[in-house]
Amino acid sequence: MWGKSKFTTIAILTLQMLMILALFVLEILSEYRAGVMQHLYYRKVHYLSTLYQNNNIIFHVIGLSGGLVFICAVNKGKWNSNKAWHMTCGVVMSLLFMAAYFSPWLKTLNVYAYLLIVLECFVILETVGAVT
Repeated sequence: MWGKSKFTTIAILTLQMLMILALFVLEILSEYRAGVMQHLYYRKVHYLSTLYQNNNIIFHVIGLSGGLVFICAVNKGKWNSNKAWHMTCGVVMSLLFMAAYFSPWLKTLNVYAYLLIVLECFVILETVGAVT
């Protein structure tokens, strides 16, 4: 039937699509519901002032890149197309995270802080996918 890696890939992709859908729904709801908008705005200000400050972003980038390099070192000599796919997606997600952090258009979204968190989760999920 299905191999472990195929099931893992499908599970990771499904989880990623659900996270993107949740962000989209939250952004739509924040335009119509004042309570949702206030909560998202408060959490955005909180996360941007604590977790995603300019001096802390280098630690996020180092952590994400370090995790990818570590997984590459652990899997040296054991590469197959599935692991290479997950590592490529992980690198792309890391680049998307950095692009999203510096994008002035995305900073206007109410779900901006959650978008950064979700992109970091994507990198972690792709790293887990590369291990399995």
